[in-house]
Amino acid sequence: MNTRILTAFVLSLALTPIASAAYAQAACPNQRCPSDPAPTLPTAQICFYSGEAQTGTFFCESGQRSVAAVPAQWRSRIKSLGIGDHSSVRVCSKQTLGGTCEQYDKNIDTLPKGLLNHVYSYDIRQAY
Repeated sequence: MNTRILTAFVLSLALTPIASAAYAQAACPNQRCPSDPAPTLPTAQICFYSGEAQTGTFFCESGQRSVAAVPAQWRSRIKSLGIGDHSSVRVCSKQTLGGTCEQYDKNIDTLPKGLLNHVYSYDIRQAY
């Protein structure tokens, strides 16, 4: 009887990582989890992430464009940026590219204090 209990306990421990991996995948559908490798973005693509170090939910933009007003549901959520080769983005804390603005041409794991969760507009540029 004790052997069966011990065997069941050992088997439950052996299965725990599988269950944890399944839970992690279920917990992060349609987003990049912290345990996922950093994405390699296509050239000329910029992604905006709700988590630090390019994690969490995200949306991406391609092409050269200016957005005067980030959708309301994203304005207080952007924490990091993923930036593809040959691209740069200027992000600003107010609409129509106003307020505090910073220009980036590489991934940003955590936006600085004035922009963290305060991206209201952006301008994407491409260099070829």
